Amino acid sequence: DMHHAIVPGLRHQAVRYDQLIILALGLGLVAVSKPAGTTTEVILERLEAQLRAAEQSEHVTCVSRLDLQTSGVLVAALGPEYSSAAQLAMAQFAGRIVAKEYVCLCVGEPLGGADTRGAITLPLQVVQMARDRRKVIASATGKEACTSYQAVATYSSFPAGEVGYETAAGHMLSLLLVRLHNGRKPPIRVNLAS
Repeated sequence: DMHHAIVPGLRHQAVRYDQLIILALGLGLVAVSKPAGTTTEVILERLEAQLRAAEQSEHVTCVSRLDLQTSGVLVAALGPEYSSAAQLAMAQFAGRIVAKEYVCLCVGEPLGGADTRGAITLPLQVVQMARDRRKVIASATGKEACTSYQAVATYSSFPAGEVGYETAAGHMLSLLLVRLHNGRKPPIRVNLAS
């Protein structure tokens, strides 16, 4: 559990501050719900402004990031980068002591039935698309990225018995629990698409 690994006794309580949901607030750390389509930087700016308005903190330090398209729990330190909470949290994320697990809803041919486990390993490379845009692709010259998964369930968008599995494969949904095993950015979509 990410929260207990960083600070034992963290208060687990959803508090809404002007549409920003604070999931837990503890000794020097805060966990916030980050919606998809919003950058980590925007969330941290809003969090800092809202905590300042509530007279709870004057500075928020980024200790972990989530991609623009990813929703999830974003952990930040309360206080400056040199604070002990920020240093400890950054060291734990850098040392991979904190594990991130992603819940992914995928469209396409299932990787297996419920409780199927596996790993996808591909070399990934970051390619510059435009001046300020990059894309990650599978490439023999890239760095190895490993993503492990566990299938939770599969769902068909067709009523049972109406269409066979072979013709409906593109319309199957799979719910997966996914873990990254190295820091390639962002391997989940690229690995699962392979």
